Amino acid sequence: MNIDRDHIAAALPGYTLGAELGRGGSGVVLAARDEADQRVAVKIMQIADEERPLFGVTGVPRVLAATDPDAEAEARLLAGLDHPHLVKVSHHVRHGDVALIVMELLDGGSLAQRAAAGLSVEAACAIGLGTAAALGHAHSRGILHRDVKPANILHTSAGVPKLTDFGIAHADVPRAGGRTPVRAPSGTPRYMAPEQFTLGELGPATDLYGLGVVLYELLARRPVFQVRPSTKQGWANHHVAVTPRPLTGIPGPVAQVVEWALAKDPDRRPADAREFALALAQAMAGTRGTDWLTRARTPTFLDDDVRAAASRFPARTAERPRQASTPPGADHGLEPVLDGPDTVDDDVAVDSDTAPDGDTAPERAVAADSDGDALTDSEHRPPPEHPRRPRRSWRSAPWRRS
Repeated sequence: MNIDRDHIAAALPGYTLGAELGRGGSGVVLAARDEADQRVAVKIMQIADEERPLFGVTGVPRVLAATDPDAEAEARLLAGLDHPHLVKVSHHVRHGDVALIVMELLDGGSLAQRAAAGLSVEAACAIGLGTAAALGHAHSRGILHRDVKPANILHTSAGVPKLTDFGIAHADVPRAGGRTPVRAPSGTPRYMAPEQFTLGELGPATDLYGLGVVLYELLARRPVFQVRPSTKQGWANHHVAVTPRPLTGIPGPVAQVVEWALAKDPDRRPADAREFALALAQAMAGTRGTDWLTRARTPTFLDDDVRAAASRFPARTAERPRQASTPPGADHGLEPVLDGPDTVDDDVAVDSDTAPDGDTAPERAVAADSDGDALTDSEHRPPPEHPRRPRRSWRSAPWRRS
């Protein structure tokens, strides 16, 4: 994608465009300075037309490229998010054949990069709490991220983790005629929840599954599944029907919380991001000491109850019973719904509307395990059993916008 800087400058009067920060398979990110001489990031995508394919830049809400007013309503919702652990979007502009979004510049590296250098259990769980807080804020405003992964968690220069890249986010804005079109699976297959593959109803538990996969990888230092070759169908089969290997080498209560988020049935996962954060904070305080959050050396902005839970010993509770292991290929009554090319890059999102070719240098959270003497999935210890919550559409929750 060639950048016409004069064209971009005309869309952003008063801005000084700087160096290119990144280039994915379908777009470009530039550094810039705004009218107040503050450093910002400008993300660019090109509007699709009959002769030109749609470009979808990492981090840019794809709704900006649509022409209907409902998509603009979604864009306003995304720009209105304001939380210390979410990248701050200042405004978005459509100018001719390009759509631009201006946001804060995060220059502390991605979680994928930090994980490659190694993270302590404390740092990994502190980042998990910050990300859960960001998700809770987005969910409270009716927005699902749908692509939580290490490459989408960036850091400020001070080390504050921030969730970014709402490129395939979904805001529950009523469509013309009151219908929501049926979509193909969207997300990065390595981090997608079972219901994303099966076109089930999505909700906050969908994003918590993605966060559970991220934490599993950070703590285990390996992918949640071994899928070779890496195909959409392979990842779908594993996420839908295979139990991950147990998390070892970390406190059992912490492992149980992560495994809770990885339940196949979304109604057996935490009800919301706050419940997950409280459980993780309590598990860490009870096993790593009440000063673990300080030792994490990761700035976090948490609700008072979560911070309190992270700094006191929890009441002693009996270990949760564990459910029977699920062998590969077991019938969960769910069938993945897939289309398009099957071979995928483990870390590149596949959108239902556009399937990007992938970044030129995709970031990896952890190196893939060797094909050596790993346990088979059927030999893995099962995750903890949690009671199934009554099914309730998140769209009927009292905080939902009409």
